[in-house]
Amino acid sequence: MADDSFKQSVFHKRDSIVSRTVDGNTLLIDINRSLRDEDLGYCVLTGVGDRIWELLDGRHTLERIAGILVEEYDVTREIAEEDLKSFLDELIQRNFVLRTDSKAPGTG
Repeated sequence: MADDSFKQSVFHKRDSIVSRTVDGNTLLIDINRSLRDEDLGYCVLTGVGDRIWELLDGRHTLERIAGILVEEYDVTREIAEEDLKSFLDELIQRNFVLRTDSKAPGTG
């Protein structure tokens, strides 16, 4: 399960990321990196990944996003939080998403 500080973190898309949906898949491209870079300046999201991407607006905490996933998909809160944390860790590592440790006022 995600630790409490991570649960209360807010996530948002980096400004350099452009996203387009094609045939039900969301393509993310970092306009500051070449598609030929070793670090892969692009990513394709499908299914739940698309929904999570929509929710990365700088207002929702991991805890709230996990709650939305529990409501919309057949998944337990524990699994939703674990899988969401892994997914966000990968997007952060690949520089598609930023994490802010403090929750935005009046959100969640």
